[in-house]
Amino acid sequence: MLWLWLLSSALALLAVGMFNAEVDVSGVIMGQRNLLTKLYLRRYVSQMETAPNGVAFIPRERQIKLELLKRYPAECYAIGSSHINGVSPKTLPRYLSDCRSFRNLWVGGGAIDDLMVFAREIGEQPGVRKIVIGIFPFFFETDNSKAWLNLGEYISKLREFFENGARGEPPPEPADASSQVLKNPLLVLQSLVNGDYLLANWRYFVTFGENLSEHLDGALVFHADGNMDYSKLGLDIPSSAYHCNIAAFVKEASDPGKDIFVNVVSWLRRRNIELIVLLTPVHPSLLNCENIANRAEAERYIHAIGAQLGLPVVGGYDPRPFGIAPMEIRIDGEHPLPSAFAKLRELEARP
Repeated sequence: MLWLWLLSSALALLAVGMFNAEVDVSGVIMGQRNLLTKLYLRRYVSQMETAPNGVAFIPRERQIKLELLKRYPAECYAIGSSHINGVSPKTLPRYLSDCRSFRNLWVGGGAIDDLMVFAREIGEQPGVRKIVIGIFPFFFETDNSKAWLNLGEYISKLREFFENGARGEPPPEPADASSQVLKNPLLVLQSLVNGDYLLANWRYFVTFGENLSEHLDGALVFHADGNMDYSKLGLDIPSSAYHCNIAAFVKEASDPGKDIFVNVVSWLRRRNIELIVLLTPVHPSLLNCENIANRAEAERYIHAIGAQLGLPVVGGYDPRPFGIAPMEIRIDGEHPLPSAFAKLRELEARP
C-alpha cells in the first residue's frame, strides 16, 4: 500500500506542477511569455476602465497598475503604498483639482523600487503634468524587487541607472520578462508545488471568461482611477487593538534610497513634471507608541529632502494639525479615509 500512496502523491504533485506551470499567473515559472497571463491582464484593465461600479480586486496590483499605466495614460498620477489609496483630484483638490485625468498607482508597501518602475514609464509619456509621491517612514530602505517577481533583473538595472545619476537612456523594460528557471530554480520549484499558488492560478483560470464587474458584493473593488473601495467590507479593527508595529527609522539605511530618489526627481523634472510629496497621518492612538518619536525623525528627514529639492511636502504623520478626526483613519490605524486627504496641506518642517 505504501507504493500506491507514493504513486498517488507523485501523480498529485505532478498534476499540481503542470497546472501551475501552464497558468503561472505571476509569471514566476515561465516568465511573461504566458499568453493567458497577458490576456488576463489586458482584459482585466479594460474592464477596470469601463465598468461603472469597478471590478473585483485580484492580488496582483503591481502588474495591474503597470498595465493600467501603459494602456490608459493620464495627466496626473499618485505613486505610493496603500496608505495613499483614496487620493484623487476630488479628495486632494488643493493640489490636483486642475488634473483632467488621473490614476492612483498605489501598490501594497509601495516604496522606492515601485517609484522607479512607474517613473520610468511615466517619463516616456507625453503630457504628464503632476505626480504625487506618498512616502512612509521606510520608503527609502524597503526592497520590493521580489514583489515584481520576474522583473527583478530589470529593477536591478533601473536601480543602477538612477544610482549613477540617471544619465542617458534608462534601460528598456523587457518585452518578455524571462523565466526564473535558471536564475532562481528554488523559487520555481516552490511555485510548482505551492498550494497557495495553485489556488491563485485556479482563481485566474475559472474567472478568465467572467465579467469581473459583476457580483461585487463582499468584494474589494478596484475603480478606473486605480483606487480601491473597501468601505463596506468591515475590515476595520477596533482602535484599542491597533498595534505599535512601527519599526525603527534608520537614516543610514535610508540614505542610499534617498540618493536614488533625488535622481528620480531630477529625471522627472527634466520632463517638466511637477512633483508633490505626501505624508499620510496615523490614528491618534498610535501617537503613544514608543517608536512614534522615530517617525517624527523620519518626517524631519523627508522635509529636509523636500527643502533640498524644492518639493512641497503635504501632510504629516500626526493628524492633529490638520483637524482630522480619529474616525477618518481606519483599517489598522494607518489608512486614512478619502475625507482625510482633503484636509492635508503643507506645514512647517518639524523642529
